[in-house]
Amino acid sequence: MAFIGDNAPSRMCNFDLSTNTNRGSFGLSSISDVATGAQRFNFSSHESNAHYTIVASSVGSVNGDGMVVASYPGSEEKVTNSFIARANYSPNNNATDITDMQVVVFPNT
Repeated sequence: MAFIGDNAPSRMCNFDLSTNTNRGSFGLSSISDVATGAQRFNFSSHESNAHYTIVASSVGSVNGDGMVVASYPGSEEKVTNSFIARANYSPNNNATDITDMQVVVFPNT
């Protein structure tokens, strides 16, 4: 299935939090470090509303346990021009700078 028109992602990024390296992206103007394990993804243009969908994944482990990527809590953290994503070590919920985070944004049209 091809993603075209209204069902296509509006933003995408592959990011290394440990080195703050953008490995490839589109639809983003910048990425800024917010805290350990948290990055703000700034859009190059605004979404029509803040009800867009974020799909994220991460690669990384500690003792074979996995990581979880989630939207950062707070009313200002998912707005029409940016969002914050946070990577957590799943067994103890500690924020961590992982080596591989992927995010894709689908607009709510």
